[in-house]
Amino acid sequence: MFGRFARHEGGNVAMVMALTLMPLIAAVGGAVDYSRAASARDSLQMATDSATIARTIDAKNGTSMSTIGTQIKAQVIAQTNDPNVTMPNDPKLSNNGTTMCVDTRSTSRNMFMTIFRLTTLTIAAHSCTSFNLDSFEIAIVIDNSGSMGNSALNGQTKIQAAMTAANNLVTTMSQTPAAAPRTSFSVVPFSNLVNVGRSAATKNFMDQNGKSSWRFKSFQMPSNAPWLPTSKFQMNSLVGSGWYGCVEERPPPYMTSDTAADSSISYDTLYVPFYYPDENDGNANSLADYLDDNGGSCTSNDVYYQADQNRTTLKDGQSKVCKYKNGVKKQGNSLFGEGYPLGPNVTCTINTLTPLTTDTSVVTDAINAMAATNDTNIMTGVMWGWRTISPNGPFNAYAGTASLGTQVAKSYNYTNAAGGKNHKVIVLLTDGDNHWTGQSGDGGAVTRDNNKSSYNAFGFFAENRIGGSSSPTTAATAQSQMNSVTLEACTNAKSFGVEIYTVGITATDGISATGKTLLQNCASTDKPGEKHAYVAADGAELITAFQKIATSMTSLRVAQ
Repeated sequence: MFGRFARHEGGNVAMVMALTLMPLIAAVGGAVDYSRAASARDSLQMATDSATIARTIDAKNGTSMSTIGTQIKAQVIAQTNDPNVTMPNDPKLSNNGTTMCVDTRSTSRNMFMTIFRLTTLTIAAHSCTSFNLDSFEIAIVIDNSGSMGNSALNGQTKIQAAMTAANNLVTTMSQTPAAAPRTSFSVVPFSNLVNVGRSAATKNFMDQNGKSSWRFKSFQMPSNAPWLPTSKFQMNSLVGSGWYGCVEERPPPYMTSDTAADSSISYDTLYVPFYYPDENDGNANSLADYLDDNGGSCTSNDVYYQADQNRTTLKDGQSKVCKYKNGVKKQGNSLFGEGYPLGPNVTCTINTLTPLTTDTSVVTDAINAMAATNDTNIMTGVMWGWRTISPNGPFNAYAGTASLGTQVAKSYNYTNAAGGKNHKVIVLLTDGDNHWTGQSGDGGAVTRDNNKSSYNAFGFFAENRIGGSSSPTTAATAQSQMNSVTLEACTNAKSFGVEIYTVGITATDGISATGKTLLQNCASTDKPGEKHAYVAADGAELITAFQKIATSMTSLRVAQ
């Protein structure tokens, strides 16, 4: 009996003790279980954040929320190693299409609270990512010089690789939310020249009336002569060729600035149409001899042009203007070769640039139409890239204001209604150094030409338009001067907040150390010591470089 009582009494004691310790067990055990649940919740939150960011690009592409939800769930399960992860609903896109929010759920198994029949705790995560709300105006400036037709070492030519890379950039940057497109593009093919299009002939930014101080820099204009041309447009018309759309660079200080073309400021702010002068008849190696130096309205006893007619300098006969009035243009190709027919537009073989537009079909068509031709003048590419996105640029004079299509460049420091910053960007691609055909070492008829150079956006060597103590006469001096004005153009653009990315592709031709340094110095700096400058060894690396550029411009951020 005593034993039965003892057992009964012991049971009562154990029960009493259990009941006494229950609050302590609940507190300690609950703390452990809640701690484990908190850790699991943190893991779920990190995985949900990561997966949401990863799928934001798909949302920008227009992928359905249901599909994105399935992808996010799979990624969270894989990252947490938790098969119990669920999503109570599909991801939600905000009304203005700029933010995607995701909810996930799971459970954390208890160790101690099971004694209270609480086997699990529910954990949840909520994550929102905001699309980059910034807007972009991107000038795609691509070298179209002849060497771009060479191999990129990836089964493509360099210009084909450039097309692929540029089209990928357009695709990525045009993947905007449901709101109106926030990225516009211009396309600027460049070689020795840039072509603004024949339609610009009637625009007020062109020097239609021969007022720029450089409009007749290659010609003698005798005082009191019975006839003098009024503009290079007229000179084109007189020889029956018309103007093809290429332009010469403006005199300093406007050469490397985006000062608006405005005759009330200075006639030198206007753009002079490109016009390759007829070279003299006396040298069989003249690159572009397309008129008779004694033809047109020139006569042997004309005292007004006599001094020019009898000149004994290297330009003998070249600078006469009387030969253009009623002159008969010769037929055939110039000494530049097949595809370069005689006439004042002889080296204007580059495709027309495309002003700023949100119409990506227009942009891709322009990219896909590029072709390798002629020489390399990086500075004129940089400047016309800048001019297409500058609020002071010439194209704003006739651009539309529609939400889609041709755009007016936004002001510097523009902020959109959503608080996003507007970025003006130049993406510059070249496969070589600045080069001016006719430099010592080019060989053949080029160096035997009386001018010792071709005529490009800077005229002839002898005209010394780009500075220095003397005219360039060698490869070293010409390239040095071109590099100087190129860097000046980049520096000036960056001072207005223009972001410049440079890409050099070496492949089969290579870029000199000086050329690589120029691209490095031209590029903007992202972080201290980090330049937006890339050098690609082949076409594959070129495409990757453009992908990196797009990624740097479309960074995403976790909002909640």
